[in-house]
Amino acid sequence: MENINICYVITGEDNYIDLTLKSMTYIKKTFKNPKYNLKFFVISEEKIKLPSFIKNIISPYKGIPILWQRMYIPELLNVKKCIFLDSDTITLSCISKLWETNLNGNIVGAVESHFLKLTDKIPFYKFYKLDYKPYNEVKKFFNCGVQVIDCKKWLINNISEKMLTLYLELLNVNHYSYKMDEPVFCTVLQDRIQKLDKKWNFLPVDNSIRPAIIHYYGRYNNNKPDPKFWGYEDINFNKK
Repeated sequence: MENINICYVITGEDNYIDLTLKSMTYIKKTFKNPKYNLKFFVISEEKIKLPSFIKNIISPYKGIPILWQRMYIPELLNVKKCIFLDSDTITLSCISKLWETNLNGNIVGAVESHFLKLTDKIPFYKFYKLDYKPYNEVKKFFNCGVQVIDCKKWLINNISEKMLTLYLELLNVNHYSYKMDEPVFCTVLQDRIQKLDKKWNFLPVDNSIRPAIIHYYGRYNNNKPDPKFWGYEDINFNKK
């Protein structure tokens, strides 16, 4: 039976652990496909006390922000394919539907950001006030909080090395954007990202769309993640 590999990258702080476990609970609650097993991974910089069904992988890559260590997922998991999720996600549909997404030969599947819409008048590098050549051709900005990753293609194309090279260059730029991995993610993978339906990484700005995964990026409060707080208290988990 095939595994659906699901990975998180977190610190050992209690709030991140709690969010991650809650996110996993929703995945298991909505999982309905008997063709697959769920396999959970947590990448961290130190050993974390976690339930036995989770494999805790200790990253050897110290000295860079934990957020940036998402670039090493394909190497550290040693699997052909995986789904990466931020801890502040709630899955409301069977995760196998996302797993079976056709990447059409691309390396990653992701959803365009709700916040950042690029145009010819507002290109990527000007939005970040960073006149930096690698950004000049980026036309779409994707959120990294939900990804379907072809790990084999990622490794063959040396994506981690390319991201790290650009990251190290940004360390010398006096601007906050180097703290985020999305700028580099979009730059390195700009022509190799399969655009996913926004229901798979849905910012709960309204309830007119039935989301498959709610992601609270840019919204931080004591009620996250809690679907009732955002108007999804009547969710039917068994609905196809």
